[in-house]
Amino acid sequence: MSRQLALGGQPVLVARWADAPAVVTQHPHLNRLLLVDARLDTPGLVPLVQAATARGCALLVLLGPDTERVLHAVEEACGLTSPGQRVATSWHDSAKDAEAALDAFSLFSTWVGGPGGIPLLVTEDEGLDAILEAARTLRARTTNLLQ
Repeated sequence: MSRQLALGGQPVLVARWADAPAVVTQHPHLNRLLLVDARLDTPGLVPLVQAATARGCALLVLLGPDTERVLHAVEEACGLTSPGQRVATSWHDSAKDAEAALDAFSLFSTWVGGPGGIPLLVTEDEGLDAILEAARTLRARTTNLLQ
């Protein structure tokens, strides 16, 4: 079960962790993936990233505590550091940086590259609250700049 939200002025699929593998398999094209609160012991983390990259995902963003370590482990397990692999990755540690959610969402929502496809946000309710707040903050900053 996923839902679609307009975040940053564009449609984004949002799925809970348990539903994310099914959402990925339902969509043949995926260009961006934002994983909120991914931990090394998150069930299905590596297979989810592998399935997403097989469908053209070219940007992987991790948000949450200890995400630098998690990202390095995922990159290694999924072969994202091998020559010829064209997946951009970014980590944003919310335990160390108050702006982490804003930075992660800003990159996720403004990034241009890779094949066309859908952006997918994988989170639970608490993580989604942080992303929605980041979306509101980014929109307010953009509005202020235009005035």
